[in-house]
Amino acid sequence: MNAQAISFARFTVDSLSGGCSLRDTLDALASEGSTDGVRKTAVSVRTLVERGWTFPEACLAQNVFRGQVWKRLLGDPGQTGRIQNAFELALSVHEATSALRSGMLAALPYPVTMLALLFGATLWLFVSGIPLFSASGLIGSPEIVIGMKRGVLEALVF
Repeated sequence: MNAQAISFARFTVDSLSGGCSLRDTLDALASEGSTDGVRKTAVSVRTLVERGWTFPEACLAQNVFRGQVWKRLLGDPGQTGRIQNAFELALSVHEATSALRSGMLAALPYPVTMLALLFGATLWLFVSGIPLFSASGLIGSPEIVIGMKRGVLEALVF
């Protein structure tokens, strides 16, 4: 997701949650947007909405909203009319991804990070998960528990 789309979405969410209409929000973005790109995007979206496009269609027609997250959230017919929810979900995805990237594991190369997460999950399964499932009765027989432990040990050794 690019910075212009994030800025556009954040301003839109703040305005709509503050009680502004979509028209007022687009007017404010077109005149007072944080960057020139945001202002141009707002003018383009406002023009398309005035021509009869829905807001999600007008957003998806802009280059800044070409990412998969935007297409999935704004392109969903069920999300039409729920712009604030779609933008809030997209912002949540963006914040989660950037938090993950800035975290301690982000300093490692991607394959090492994935292997570390996989190792941690496998270790948890062996130490806590299988006994928890066994005690709760989700796993029927002791043979299944032994087989699962053997499989997890093989995965850890591999």
